[in-house]
Amino acid sequence: MRARTNLASPASSFVGREAELAALEELFEEARLVTVLGPGGMGKSRLAMRYGAERLDAYAASEGGGVWLVELAEARAPAEALATVARVLGVELAGLASDAAVAEAIGRRIARLGRVLLVLDGFEHLTEGAARWVEAWTRVAPSARLLVTSRVVLGIDGEQVLTLGPLRAEDAATLFLGRARQVRMDAPPDAALVADIVDAIDRMPLAIELAASRTRILSATELASRLERPLEVLGGAVRRAVLDSLALLSPDARRVFALASALRNGFGVADVEAVLGDLVLPRGEVLGALDLLARSSLLRVEPGAPARHAYFETIREVAEELAASDDAHEAVLEAHSRHYAHREPPGAVADDLENLQLAHRTAVRLARERRDPARAADAVALARRLGGDLLARGLSRERRELFGETLAALETAPDPEAEAWAHLGCGTARKELGDTAGAREDFERALALATDAGRDDLAALALTHLGTTDDVASETGVARERFERALTLLERTPEGPDRTRCEAEALLQLGHAHRREGELDEARHRLAGAASRYRIRGDDEGLSAALYELAVLALFAGEWERALAQIDEGLAVARRGGVRAMEGTLTNARAIVFQERGELAEALAHHAEAARILGELGTRHREASALFYLATAWVEANEPTEALAVLAQARLRIAEVGAPRYEALIAACSASALAMVERYRDAERELERARAAAARVANEPALEAAIATHELAVAVRAGSEDGAAALAAAEEWVGASSNDDSRIALRVLRAAVEGGPEAAPEEVLVVWPEGRAFLAPGADEPVKLPERSPLRRLLERLARWRLEAPGEALSIDELIEAGWPDEKIRADAALNRAYVAIASLRKKGLRDVLLTTGGGYALSAAVAVRRPG
Repeated sequence: MRARTNLASPASSFVGREAELAALEELFEEARLVTVLGPGGMGKSRLAMRYGAERLDAYAASEGGGVWLVELAEARAPAEALATVARVLGVELAGLASDAAVAEAIGRRIARLGRVLLVLDGFEHLTEGAARWVEAWTRVAPSARLLVTSRVVLGIDGEQVLTLGPLRAEDAATLFLGRARQVRMDAPPDAALVADIVDAIDRMPLAIELAASRTRILSATELASRLERPLEVLGGAVRRAVLDSLALLSPDARRVFALASALRNGFGVADVEAVLGDLVLPRGEVLGALDLLARSSLLRVEPGAPARHAYFETIREVAEELAASDDAHEAVLEAHSRHYAHREPPGAVADDLENLQLAHRTAVRLARERRDPARAADAVALARRLGGDLLARGLSRERRELFGETLAALETAPDPEAEAWAHLGCGTARKELGDTAGAREDFERALALATDAGRDDLAALALTHLGTTDDVASETGVARERFERALTLLERTPEGPDRTRCEAEALLQLGHAHRREGELDEARHRLAGAASRYRIRGDDEGLSAALYELAVLALFAGEWERALAQIDEGLAVARRGGVRAMEGTLTNARAIVFQERGELAEALAHHAEAARILGELGTRHREASALFYLATAWVEANEPTEALAVLAQARLRIAEVGAPRYEALIAACSASALAMVERYRDAERELERARAAAARVANEPALEAAIATHELAVAVRAGSEDGAAALAAAEEWVGASSNDDSRIALRVLRAAVEGGPEAAPEEVLVVWPEGRAFLAPGADEPVKLPERSPLRRLLERLARWRLEAPGEALSIDELIEAGWPDEKIRADAALNRAYVAIASLRKKGLRDVLLTTGGGYALSAAVAVRRPG
């Protein structure tokens, strides 16, 4: 019986590509020729051979011709390729005097084989003439199927193309772990670390196998840290594959390949034309060069509209090496920076983030090197675009650094208007980070510069931002006057998008000030004006803030359903725009609605989530607010010890900011919690602190009512005030100045008079001493942990930290130290042990309680922790 294939059994296992195998089968239902297209190392050959092996029985059945592999990678001339095909198929070459004759003989042989699959592997080196022979074979052998692998399309009639991309994330991880296990048998690295490794090398099979082989001498952690320059780790195989593909291109296309690497991934054709056109080659020829790069698998097209292009990172590194030696490289970087500073339409920041960051770095560098005002202005324009995105995502430290670099560029190339914008950006970041004094300095400088430049709109924006620092300092009247002055200035500026934006911001802050002063109708009017302007502008950050303020007004009026509707709309807007700070703030507002309705378990969960989000963002003022309200929910749940621990954290945060209003509220609530555990002397000291802080707050009747009501709650618990009389007086105060804070204080007083909830909160975690065992919330039986187990030590450390610093995370290093004290462990092994231990605790029942937060781990602040003796 004659052989039906020359396919050999693979030396290693095949991983993934189920979708691609199915796609090949579907394409062959209609087509006679399919080309698997992809860059070197993407796994084209393995896919083709796997497909052939899976379909062998079908092609060999009923006297079929079978499956035949022809390896063409070493064939550099058509005659060599034809000879290789002929040898595989058993075609006698004697008497065939020309390539055409050989090609015809091969066609006849294929036709005689009938139903046959011919795999032509590595076709990219061959000429158009060789492709035409393939086209002829498909005509003379209609029952045959030809599967070609190539880095370039053949471009012939009847060709169907399957573009091969990276492995799926799960398959890439499986391949890495499998190959790594062949060279190193110790515990597998953490799944997140493996994901980082395979993503850094584009989930490209050859690169994954080469990276896995490096684990013979590198730990997974060391490997991941070195993959910023993947070719240095992977060796020459990937570089050779890219250079082989480049050798097939024209000099102009090779130059575009190199210099287009100045653009970060996600660029469009128009971007390359603007940056390289008439600098590297005529603008009208850029499109053709890009098309050739894409057809040669050196650029990939990302899904979506408009079309965006990207390099695989391993391929980009080769391009950047070539670009660095090109005389036009510096001019291309400058053209890139100018293009993104002035591009119209500007596009979404998220789509162009890396290009904008690179353009900003270049503009700053050139402004400083050349003392060039035009490049400094570009740096400001780019910083403004990037700064809005960073602020929306709560990345205030990065925003401060961005504008700090911009101000440094302006020192060598002064521009008052640009400098005013930069100070506004820097000040906003400082304010979010709790540096109110530094923010005020920036805003005052921006106001002076804008005034000198005659820019009323910019001066109005500076006034508005200055007013927000007054508000933090509880100087509400001063803040309101600044906002009103800002609106007056804006009346003198021409109508347009900039004026609308400034008006929206001033109206938002003015509405907030009126709300603080209890002028709720005026606040609602101003906030409605702000919301309508934000809607017109499509400004998700501003609109979510306006919806939050309107929801707070509904809360003050006791309109819970209306408040929830506005909060939920605000949350949808904030999430749509990636405005993390407002997502946290609105989550906190949602918690207050639940608290007002007596749904304390929901309130605790939402407050804790808000504190987690805002803590991760580093927005100290907002985080302190969320922690304060979390503590009030614990007080209402009759858990004063939990409340006091959270209030201590809130006090630490607000001390960094200097906000008397929250200082007063935290002290007053602490007094009530201390009275609940009969620490009356300490409670009196806290009331003194509350009164002193409140004295620095101007004209907030609701705050005065809240503090006075907490004073009565302490007095009732101490037995120095009649409960009924105290409750009657407080109800009158709160009725006249009602907001969430005064109503919380009233409920605390009522619990002191009438008795609070006796039942423990629904969510309780019991942790036995030394972490011997735990009883998870809702569980019937405790879970015992093994003696001398690191699980015990980890749980004990987490429980003690939860009681000492609710909401604060322990770093992975702190957990390693707790779980394996004094042990000398390799860094990657220690990380792996910690991740496995955390996973084990979660599997044993702590999945919903042991949270990943703030770069570490913590027990949820929404769950009470009990420590039985």
